[in-house]
Parts: sequence; structure tokens; C-alpha cells
Amino acid sequence: MTRVDSPRIWGDYTTNLDVVSCRKLHRVFLGMSLLKKSHKMLKKYGPLVLISFLILVSILGFITTLLFPSVDAVRSHFGNWPAVIIWVIMYGVLLFFLPFYSKSQWKPSGAYLAFIVAFAIEMFGVPFGMYVFAWVFGRYLPDGVLWGHTLGQYIGIWGTRVAVVFFLIGGLLVFFGWRDIHRHYWSRDKGTGDLVTSGIYRYIRHPQYTGFLLITFAMLCEWATIPLLMMWPILIGLYYRLAKREEKDMEQEFGNKYKVYKRKTSMFLPFQILKKPAVAEGRL
Repeated sequence: MTRVDSPRIWGDYTTNLDVVSCRKLHRVFLGMSLLKKSHKMLKKYGPLVLISFLILVSILGFITTLLFPSVDAVRSHFGNWPAVIIWVIMYGVLLFFLPFYSKSQWKPSGAYLAFIVAFAIEMFGVPFGMYVFAWVFGRYLPDGVLWGHTLGQYIGIWGTRVAVVFFLIGGLLVFFGWRDIHRHYWSRDKGTGDLVTSGIYRYIRHPQYTGFLLITFAMLCEWATIPLLMMWPILIGLYYRLAKREEKDMEQEFGNKYKVYKRKTSMFLPFQILKKPAVAEGRL
């Protein structure tokens, strides 16, 4: 009868154990390597895939309006909860193009996400705003007035097409703004980033915020409701305050270089408006 503690058997067991451990470690390291490569691929191509998807959806939406040139009835939209979820995910993911490590982004981003959710629910779920209006005043408003397709009663299906164009422009501003500033500033260590004045930043200082405001404005063009009309001015105020705060930080970091850049550009729009003559001449 062979003893369990026989050197020969114990040595074979140890050898087999070492082989098994090595194989497990190899699988772990292989998995980590694949995960690292996947992360690099996602970081490099993920935003491009995402914005390409949004552009494709916008183009398909515009083509749909050409194939079906009629405004559907407002009540046919409600109760479509899968559409609510899809809409929130589709336009909520744009927030990943912002630096969430900054606490200053939380309030505007939260307000934007709340706007997206409110729009999706009011358009595809339940028209809470109109229910409240009917409860207070005892009557419903006609389609297109604080519910339904906002511009449909005036320009028909072109109202939806206008909204799609604003969606597309807003999404592109978010993406190209992210691409330029991530490459030269966000991806660098603190204090080593460059002042971004090329690309879309050559014309406006906050293209991403302009993009988010255009996207939400497009939603108003498509389906303006009481809650959304109340939320949009708040959203503008939050992004304006955030932009002013960031510009103050940029002036502290880059000094006169940023002040010169600031004089040559506008905050949100691609042209200078309401500029004082003294500033336009280059005097601080």
C-alpha cells in the first residue's frame, strides 16, 4: 500500500499544482492584456462609433420624414416605454464626452439628463404636463400647443426636420469639441495641458455646451411641453455660469494668452455679438 506522504507522489502533486497555477496565472494575465487592449480600442474608437451612430440615427430620422411626410396624432405616441428608455440612453451617453471628474459639471449635466428624461416621458410615456393643465383649467389644449409636435401646425413635417437638423448640429459640436480639448488638455497631467484654440475652438470657446443647448432646443422644436419650457432657461443659466467659471480658471492658468484668445472668440455662438469697441480693438 502506497503512503500518501510518499516523496514521489508528493513531488508529482507539487509539480502538477505548479503547472495548474501557472496556467491560471497565464489566463489571468492574458485576460488583463485583452482588457487593456479593449480599453485602448474603446478609448480611441468609442467616441467615433458613438457619434457615428447618432449621426446615422439623425439621418434616418430625416429620411423617415421624407418617406412619410405627415404629422402623426399626438395620442399615438404615449405608452411606448421602450422608446423612453432608448431615447434617454441615446442622448444621455453624450455626457460621457464631458469630464465628470470635475464637480462643476454635475449640476449642468444633471439638469441636461433631467431634461432628456422629461422629454422622453412627455413624448413617449405619459403627458404629465397636459394632465396637470387639464386638472387645473378643466380642458385640454389642441395638438401642438404645449404638447404634440410643436411646429407641426405651422409648417407640418418640416417641424420635425428642423428638429433633426438641430439634433445633428448639436451632436457634432459635442463630439468635435471633445476631440480637440481631450487631445490637447484633458488627457494631459494637471498643469501641462495646452490652450486649445484650433478646430471648433477657433470660433467659439464652449462648443460642447452650445451642442447640449442645441440638442435640447431641438427637443423644444419637436415637442415643447410646460415642464420643458420651464427647464430650458434653467439649463441655459447653469451652462452660462459653468462657462464663466471655467473661463476664470483658464485665465488663472494661461494668463494673458487666454485673454487674447477670449477677445477673438465668442462664448457660445460662432460670431461675436455685443462686443464693446474697446474690447474689439484689443484693450483689456
